[in-house]
Amino acid sequence: MKILQLPSLNLLDRIDIELMENPALEEEGSRLESFTSTVMEESSDRRGEDVDWEKWVEHGKNYFSEMTSLAGEDTEYEPLIATEDPSLPQFLLNQLQLEQVSSKEISIGEILVSYIDEDDGYFKGSIDEVAAITQSTTKEVERVLSVIQTLEPTGVGARDMVECLNIQIQELGLNDSLLSEIVSKYFEEIRNGNFDLIAEKLNVSRERVLKLIEFLKKLEPKPARGYSGSRPRYVIPDITIDREGTITLNNSFIPSLKISSYCQLLSKNKQLTKEEKKYIKEKLNKAVEFMRALENRGSTLQVICKTIFEHQHNFLSQGVEGLAPLTLSDVSETVKLHESTISRSVSNKYVKTPLGTFPLKHFFISGVKDSEGTKISALNIKNRIQALIKEEGIKPLSDDKIQELLEKEGVLVARRTVAKYREELGIPPISKRKKIK
Repeated sequence: MKILQLPSLNLLDRIDIELMENPALEEEGSRLESFTSTVMEESSDRRGEDVDWEKWVEHGKNYFSEMTSLAGEDTEYEPLIATEDPSLPQFLLNQLQLEQVSSKEISIGEILVSYIDEDDGYFKGSIDEVAAITQSTTKEVERVLSVIQTLEPTGVGARDMVECLNIQIQELGLNDSLLSEIVSKYFEEIRNGNFDLIAEKLNVSRERVLKLIEFLKKLEPKPARGYSGSRPRYVIPDITIDREGTITLNNSFIPSLKISSYCQLLSKNKQLTKEEKKYIKEKLNKAVEFMRALENRGSTLQVICKTIFEHQHNFLSQGVEGLAPLTLSDVSETVKLHESTISRSVSNKYVKTPLGTFPLKHFFISGVKDSEGTKISALNIKNRIQALIKEEGIKPLSDDKIQELLEKEGVLVARRTVAKYREELGIPPISKRKKIK
């Protein structure tokens, strides 16, 4: 199960589906109750025939906004602090660099991202063409594209709508579910409202098909819709940390779950057939496994966050200037978990700090060593480059000159690194700055 890597709102969706599909799992009362009762009370005719799927494609999941507020009215959403203002391609490349990929795969990723439509988020290029440009095999290109498809916004890099929706379903940990099968095999029937046919083909009730389609309506057919690096986003923080460094897991939005006492009692019924006992046992085991996965998600997040802020404690008093170089490997060594587990744990997760709410990945900073062997974060070097260029007079500074000035300050970086950081800051080269001045 991919419980660990689910962001808060997707976790709510995942819990709701598990509650619907597993009779051995129950909730003791939560903020989902009003939503669930509303959906269940609606007639199947209203939930089926009244759906305008063309408007869903055109306007996205917000077309069904009355059904998307799962977290409840009391849930606190926080504005996400923009650590920078990237375009969609740069946003994707920033995330890709935090994944476990080689320099060659980064190069492949740069070409792949250039073929991703910034309006809808779909990959509009050719795998063969990218392979030829990067002198790679199609298998290597497919591998990098699959990594890009795990990045935010969820569903980005898909080649068609069915793949886009399946990526989002997989993100929920439901890739082997009935919902995935419905989308993969019967998407046109969904758009045409042929729910009876779908139910017949899958040998399930029409009611169950319609319940699953309620979840489908919460997916985004165009993942890049409305993306803007400068537009504020609102999220539910997974973790809160105060100025003293005390870390608190935010579980307020998660319903309290329990194992069905009825199913437990039924499992001991001697009148049940062997198959019926097997079915109930499987559901009970799955319910226990799901609840343990939720518990492990919380404990793993807390351990990882504790380690991150032991390294980044200066951030709480100094802000971004206090961030130190930190890699996935550094955290992995401390908490004794694989780097891939760390990466999945922090992906799409947010921490509320006294300085605002940030993505957890914001605290992983690359860096270089100064003349005394002390690590300096890339962010601080970028800030210094930006300051030097801002202070330059009539004669702009070349990358070589900036490198020389940084070296005098004890910061040892290559000229190409200066050029790379300058480009990432959106600062034009010396030739164009001369024209501007």
